[in-house]
Amino acid sequence: MNARIALGLSALLLAAIAACAAHGVDDGVGGVVEGQDGGVGDPASDGSSGTSNPANPTSDDGGTTNTPPPNGDGGSPTFVDSGAATIGGAVDAGDEDGAAPPNGTCNTLSDCPYATATGVSGVSCDTTTHLCVITCAGDNYDVNGVLSDGCEVANPCPVGNGTQLCPVEHQTSSATNLGSFDCNDSDSAQNDTGGVPSDDRTHTNPAVVAFDGTAGAAPTVFTLFGSGGALCEDDLNLNLQMTKSSHLACYSLVAQVVGGKTYTCAQTDATGLCQITNGSVSYSDGSTIYITVAKVDSCPATETDDATFTITGHL
Repeated sequence: MNARIALGLSALLLAAIAACAAHGVDDGVGGVVEGQDGGVGDPASDGSSGTSNPANPTSDDGGTTNTPPPNGDGGSPTFVDSGAATIGGAVDAGDEDGAAPPNGTCNTLSDCPYATATGVSGVSCDTTTHLCVITCAGDNYDVNGVLSDGCEVANPCPVGNGTQLCPVEHQTSSATNLGSFDCNDSDSAQNDTGGVPSDDRTHTNPAVVAFDGTAGAAPTVFTLFGSGGALCEDDLNLNLQMTKSSHLACYSLVAQVVGGKTYTCAQTDATGLCQITNGSVSYSDGSTIYITVAKVDSCPATETDDATFTITGHL
């Protein structure tokens, strides 16, 4: 009787052990995940630590999501910030290749190394357009629009009948004096040269007197004295011929007789020619005459030009 009871109890004990092995045991901290053979569970919600299982991102006992494995282990890739920054739509000089912005574009003033270029009086970086801006010193002009060579064209000194007459003058109160001439055609013959360069820049240090911002140029002004003489016609005849110009039909010629008439050729033709033709008594003996060559406003500053000219004629 006792042997049979002992055998029965042994059978029951073996059955209980087999059942426990089949269903796993949760110890209330970091239990084994059901169906996993020998795996270590997720960290429990009470802060206990445990090794994450990449095959099962969450535990069935409320554990936190597993941390992905490092790149190269079949997990998510790792992304590295290049260090590039965008300012106003342009890439900052801190781009990953370390390159500065292309010439002429900028994020800071240091991107505009043009302060020592020819004829430059100032440099700035336009924070709206991200373009370098130069200003020209006085009568120097940026005709070609290239920043690296600055304001490369200096307004040439006028030459009156073979004599260089500096500086360039732009108003009647300080006009370049060509001299005094009688009324004999050969004695009063003119052969005068000068320039009217133009650009789309601001001119400072010093500012250009009588500068016309619309045309981007300042006029060149001469003066001469017509002494006249006995039995003279006193005929004022002048020819303007533009040379070295990309816009030949953009210039005017004006002859103003002080105390008398003003004669105007409003605009050069396609060949760059403008003429004032007068008969006798177009001026009086002993007259001061101002001669002005200018770029017309119908040709804007954006039509830059390295224009020079020659004036011929007689009194």
